[in-house]
Amino acid sequence: MSLTIGVVIPCYKPHIGVLKRLLDSIEAQSRKPDMVVVSCSSSQEEDMPYKSSDYSYPLKIFTHSEKRNTAQNKNYGSRIVGTDIISYFDADDIMHPQRIEVIFNVFMKNSNLKLLLHSLKLNPPDFNYPTYEVQSIPVELDPFFICHWGAVNLKHESYRAIHNGHNAIRKDIFNEVQYIESDDGLGREDTIFNRVLIQKYQNSQCIGYCPYELTWYFPSSTGGYR
Repeated sequence: MSLTIGVVIPCYKPHIGVLKRLLDSIEAQSRKPDMVVVSCSSSQEEDMPYKSSDYSYPLKIFTHSEKRNTAQNKNYGSRIVGTDIISYFDADDIMHPQRIEVIFNVFMKNSNLKLLLHSLKLNPPDFNYPTYEVQSIPVELDPFFICHWGAVNLKHESYRAIHNGHNAIRKDIFNEVQYIESDDGLGREDTIFNRVLIQKYQNSQCIGYCPYELTWYFPSSTGGYR
């Protein structure tokens, strides 16, 4: 049985302008998502210039006038997206054109997988994307350890990048673990979420890492309520 895959995008008003860049990169995906949900805080419906008819994939955009943190926006979108796989992505970054296809194939081929993390390209100077093999995707299972200060690290090659915020999970995981919405998690909500799952499913085949750089990452330091 095939799975469905969706994207949840936390956003806030100052990122509405760059959100188009991300939505366009989803339009360019080699495998389109079955649903995309944007949860945008500190904004009104009239602030959002994009609509579902602009794109060929299903798109739902929700605006919230109040300030919300990233965890609140992610939890809101996760309850709505309704797909078997939930892939998270930030409004101010860009997807590699094969990102959805790679994530989808990894989950299809690894039936026990609960959480998948992947690599990134930091502040890329251009959009010269490499072409990745999608029939034999390199995936490491049970690849992480939690260091003494709480960060998620690879066991064997710690120099390789991990994007904690652009993780992908099976939807049933969200019934077990949600993002921490309190101030205790501000700026660390993604690492905390992944850490809970890594510790819960340690020594199993349920946690995976793909070294493909599936995110073009532009740091913006926008933690907290937005």
